[in-house]
Amino acid sequence: MVRGKYRGYDYDAIVIGSGIGGLTAAACLAKQGIKVLICEQHNRPGGYFTSFKHKGYIFDGGIQACENLGALIPMLQYLGILDRINLKRSPVGMALPDTLIKINSISDIDKFYEALGRKFPSQVEGLKRISEDTQILANVLDAYVQLPNPVFDSYARSLAALPGWLIKYRKSVKHSRMFGRLMKLPMEEYIAEHVNDQNLMRVLQHVFPRGTPASFGLGYTKLFIDYYYPDGGMQVIADAIAGSIKENGGQMMLKTLVEEVILKNDRADGVKVQGGEIIRAPFVISNGDAKRLILKMVPPGSLPDSYRERMERTEVCESAFRLFLGVDIPPEDLPLKGCEHIFPFCPDYQGVTYEEMRNAGDFFRRSPQVISIPCMNHPGMAPEGKSGIMINVATIAEWGKNWGTRNGERTPEYQDLKEKVTEDTIAVTEKIIPGIAKKIEVKIPATPYTLERYTLNTGGTVMGWTYNPRETFHNTGRNYLALGHFTPIKNLLQVGHWAFYPGGAPSGIFGGKIVADYIKTRLKLGL
Repeated sequence: MVRGKYRGYDYDAIVIGSGIGGLTAAACLAKQGIKVLICEQHNRPGGYFTSFKHKGYIFDGGIQACENLGALIPMLQYLGILDRINLKRSPVGMALPDTLIKINSISDIDKFYEALGRKFPSQVEGLKRISEDTQILANVLDAYVQLPNPVFDSYARSLAALPGWLIKYRKSVKHSRMFGRLMKLPMEEYIAEHVNDQNLMRVLQHVFPRGTPASFGLGYTKLFIDYYYPDGGMQVIADAIAGSIKENGGQMMLKTLVEEVILKNDRADGVKVQGGEIIRAPFVISNGDAKRLILKMVPPGSLPDSYRERMERTEVCESAFRLFLGVDIPPEDLPLKGCEHIFPFCPDYQGVTYEEMRNAGDFFRRSPQVISIPCMNHPGMAPEGKSGIMINVATIAEWGKNWGTRNGERTPEYQDLKEKVTEDTIAVTEKIIPGIAKKIEVKIPATPYTLERYTLNTGGTVMGWTYNPRETFHNTGRNYLALGHFTPIKNLLQVGHWAFYPGGAPSGIFGGKIVADYIKTRLKLGL
């Protein structure tokens, strides 16, 4: 495949990190006969698509289901590995202190806002408007997802299918201008336009990351009916893609930390890994932390000062406190209406603020939770008659004076805080699963610093850059979506949630294929 000036390298392309974006890029390159190497610092591929086993339970270290959104399943089909993974739709519910609503369709969101209206009768009209907008935008997002897409299909087939798509989704597409306008408006400001009760505002605002664009937050209901989960845990997806890479001649080096991107004539020329080995390739793809890449892995003089300074000051998205529980309760006895995922569980009607996320000592006794119980429909995820439960609470690395760490090092105070947060989190979960505290036999907590250690993501962020459309690195609020796959350094590219706004698994998948196609063309033409 390599022609002209790119001869003589160890590989055609090197991928730093094996999250879903890096795996997709490498698999698509290998499928085209391009010699590719993945360097992964962890002992398994996947990034946030990893799982681990403990005492018969299988827990997911990162993402705990994946929305398809026209990306996941088409990618697996393109690679020819969909039949290796038993994907099942993953039922989602939304929970308030006294109500659990199973989301079977976009219209079910009405029940959530009606329940809030019974608690906040003075806010009913505003809640009705939010519910109406939610359904409109969820249907717009659904239309966009169904748009014939040439990323994993041919341009000819995509073009031929376009007229049928326009006819089928014309009612939703006519609201595209509304979608675009609200993509520039943070969710907090949208909510304030429709309700004025401070408690209700806090309940609604904290469901999503700070600054989430209103179109994305409201349209997220579409994702509730588009969630998938594989038998065996999320690691199964990563392992299947890694297997495809190897079958097509690609290579993967685990426990291999890349410390430096090598430049030659102002363009990427390879990497230096821990221990000093230099591996050369004319293209380098980073699927890792963008701040680490730009501020630590490339020579300071190779980039404009303004670019580095903006990189330093831009905030990252929230992290999470994660609690993995093994409990002596059969899945069928959990009072969750068969829902594998509760997104969110709001434990009271007072809510919390983003300021409290930074400072409040009792934050974890009042904060919403995302609860995942995949063993509800995947029996092998827990010992027979027991349940594996994963609880996520959005937080930041700065909470509690950096979780009691000193210069990034764990201290006795860190351990004490982790134990306190664990007990506070269980106390909240007890409100939706009564009696759970007495049935726990496995308890594994993970803080933002745990996530940072395993992924090298700044502050343990789970979605890259801040979701605020006015503050995020790649977007200034002028565009609906923003791509950051190309850095100022030639042939140094990025994939994953750092490279596509708003970040998430589907954007990582699309970005991986886009970058792979770009490199394939450059290599083929010798450019």
